[in-house]
Amino acid sequence: MTRNFQVSLEGRNFLVEMHGRVVRAGFFTSRRVVAEDGPTAEKIAIDAVQAMPDLRTMVRNDEADPPRIEVEKTVLLDAFEAEPAQPGLAWYAEDDDES
Repeated sequence: MTRNFQVSLEGRNFLVEMHGRVVRAGFFTSRRVVAEDGPTAEKIAIDAVQAMPDLRTMVRNDEADPPRIEVEKTVLLDAFEAEPAQPGLAWYAEDDDES
């Protein structure tokens, strides 16, 4: 049986261009997904963010220093109140000495 989930994600260690220079940044976002269980919902949500064309083109990381997307919280929902719009990414600058 499929169920409705909201998955909150945090992206970290993304080298992206902001205001004309490359900076290390992170973001928060959430995705509503339909899945059999929580782990499957989390994978679907992460895959959806990783597949975003704008994100794929703006990331400047090399293979030795990859970005990460981590699950912050997964919530089982009773139902979706309405078909949600695809949310964006809320970016923030990371400190260079943070890991």
